[in-house]
Amino acid sequence: MARADLQQLYQELKSSRFRFMPRGEHDVRAIYRAVKATYPRLCDDRFLCSQNYSRGHEQPEWRHVVRKALQVLKSQTGPVSSGSAWGYWLKH
Repeated sequence: MARADLQQLYQELKSSRFRFMPRGEHDVRAIYRAVKATYPRLCDDRFLCSQNYSRGHEQPEWRHVVRKALQVLKSQTGPVSSGSAWGYWLKH
């Protein structure tokens, strides 16, 4: 996550604690849409995970940053926790 825009996105997500998301359970795709709507200039769809990691996937790297922020906030007993199924998050 060396790019400045990705670092800034990570910091914004951690400091906002995903307050832009309503309470309840959300599929990670809904979280991606909300993040992109909230921080459009920090979500570059052209920079893929495969360009950042040798074993990366063909999805935008900013999505990886979103999942990392969710994990960190979850581990701090923060505003999110794992949802009822894989790929779902509960916003408190």
